[in-house]
Amino acid sequence: MTDFENTITCLYGDEGRLWLENLPNIVNNLAHRWQLSELHPIDNLSYNYVMSGWQKEKPIILKLGCDPKSFKNEIQALKAFKTFGAMTVLDQMEDVLLLERAQPGLSLKCYFPDHDLKAVSIACEVMKKLHTAPYPEYEFPTIKDWLTVLDKDHELFMPQLAKARVLKNELLNTMEHSILLHGDFHHENILEHEGEWKVIDPQGVIGERAYEVGCFMRNPKELIKHPDCLYFLKDRIHAFAKHLDLDPVRIAKWCYIQAMLSAVWSYEDNLSYESALKFVSLFEQLLDASWGF
Repeated sequence: MTDFENTITCLYGDEGRLWLENLPNIVNNLAHRWQLSELHPIDNLSYNYVMSGWQKEKPIILKLGCDPKSFKNEIQALKAFKTFGAMTVLDQMEDVLLLERAQPGLSLKCYFPDHDLKAVSIACEVMKKLHTAPYPEYEFPTIKDWLTVLDKDHELFMPQLAKARVLKNELLNTMEHSILLHGDFHHENILEHEGEWKVIDPQGVIGERAYEVGCFMRNPKELIKHPDCLYFLKDRIHAFAKHLDLDPVRIAKWCYIQAMLSAVWSYEDNLSYESALKFVSLFEQLLDASWGF
């Protein structure tokens, strides 16, 4: 069983297994419907089945999900960000997206580790454009909604959860301006397209700008194994604060909360949570030491 198949079965059980069995037929039907050819799955599959290919002479991405509910927010977010730095939606169904494929499609991951702060600088410019999108009419979830999961008791995480709850209440109570956020803003969701950097795979959530930084901070996946991981985090926080005129301590607090959120989500979905928990510890070190923030 591949990592992708394991993730789908962990999340969706028998429904997921049936969906995986039907995937070849589903893809064939979509290829006929939209005149698609040369469809091949991408290398880094996670929660959705994503294929690259062609629609006649147009390079495309075909994205399929097992849970139609998760696609609804993404479709609305892509529409909201349409002229603010997101890749174009060519067509859609309830649980399928046909998207323009980025060309050449390099991600910001290519800057890690040798040019890490260059990636931060690019990400900040992308973020600034993204965050000028008008406040949406569609009712997206809020970060407050997402963070209710931290109010559940899990024996494994109780000390970290206690700290996360204190920080969560502090930041939510002092949040001034809410906007539409990408919600999954990291290196592999920021791609080069015809001389510009554009985003893919937005989750769509309402919150403050500083929250958006957290996911980027924990990526790419290779970061956690790097011997200088802590120093990468410190330098990134300072760089984001400078480029976006944000409080570095506030950024660090959101990073702690988001790492804890990732750990709990993964734990509840029977997925690996060890990496997220390591980041919780690292952000706690940064906050305790202050690191000149």
